[in-house]
Amino acid sequence: WSTALHAQNSLIHSSRALAAAISNTGDYGTSSRRAAASLLLSSLPPPVEFLRHPLSLSQSQHWEDAIVALSDLAATLAREEMDDVATCRMVGSTDLVELLLSLQSHPVHAVAVPVLEAWLTLQDVPTSERHPDLASPLYGRLVEVILKRVAYPPSFVSWEEELDVDEADFEEMRRLATDVLVGAYFLMRAGYLEKLAGVILSAKQNGGAGVGTSNGGGTPYNNNATATATNNHQWEMVEASLYCLTAVSREACARVKSVSNAVRGGRDSPVSGDGTATASGLTQLAGMICAGGAQSASGRHPLVLSGVASFLGGYSAIWALSCPPPSILQILSYLSLAIAVPAAMEAAGKSVRSVAIASASTLSSAANSTPELYDGISATLAQAMDAALATGNAKVMNNVAEG
Repeated sequence: WSTALHAQNSLIHSSRALAAAISNTGDYGTSSRRAAASLLLSSLPPPVEFLRHPLSLSQSQHWEDAIVALSDLAATLAREEMDDVATCRMVGSTDLVELLLSLQSHPVHAVAVPVLEAWLTLQDVPTSERHPDLASPLYGRLVEVILKRVAYPPSFVSWEEELDVDEADFEEMRRLATDVLVGAYFLMRAGYLEKLAGVILSAKQNGGAGVGTSNGGGTPYNNNATATATNNHQWEMVEASLYCLTAVSREACARVKSVSNAVRGGRDSPVSGDGTATASGLTQLAGMICAGGAQSASGRHPLVLSGVASFLGGYSAIWALSCPPPSILQILSYLSLAIAVPAAMEAAGKSVRSVAIASASTLSSAANSTPELYDGISATLAQAMDAALATGNAKVMNNVAEG
């Protein structure tokens, strides 16, 4: 036992000392530092397997503190030497990236969190200066890793009953991962949305925790995503996919709006193809979700319905630009039904506000030109207000009233 304790402490102290030395950038750019970085990186592949071997030993012995220290060391090495790692010119650079992907998926919060900063540092390196594999291909894999990492645990019922995952750690992981997801979207664009929509579609096609039914308009994206929901925990993966979609909604909406503004101004947009694909794919996905009804999503799990509500609110600008008035009313009606479910209540109320405000001009113009549509708009808004009043929740009532 004393020998094992000594080995664990040795790994912890040496990892921390080496991480501190790497973080000291006073010698940055010198030949001695570059030689030291080259030595560390070149020691990552076999037969030495610097970092990977001690990590394997620590995993087998359940030395969690040692794993945390080694993860921090790997992330520190990547952050501080990213200019060289990003080009993959130094031997061992790709081994470090693969190790970081492995650590990012680790179930222990303190192991996975330091790695997020390494991806953010990589995002600061222009893609023209990176090895091609460290652009879109890497981030496609990273999205799959983060998707699984931010999903609720398979046995989740409520935070009061959850024993394996701490609520604060879970929320922090989602919050910190958002910036990485946004960076992935900027690299992958419509491919990012396609990958996540594919998870939702695969769950539906497998008869699992899908959130809607086919609306007869075809699938919104080709279902070629490699990150798919499994039968054992489909609802968690669907909810996580909705979360990751919503995380980049501001950026995706801005892209679609820039294309729309260019078209209105009679100009060509260099991103018109991607913007059009984004708007088309998302509106079809929303149609599929709404066709199934709020009860369908709530029946899978109330948190799925909450995720759908946030998704519909996050992309309200796209619905206003791309959806006909009847489809917008369908979205508002869906959200009105979601308000009745406690787990989705606040998200749905907030999204009613967002969709109503974003679509006000579209709905107003449609009502003026098509009088029979006026009654439909009035009925839908009254439905939303009645649902909000029934909750007795001041925040929900205020959001819906403002909308």
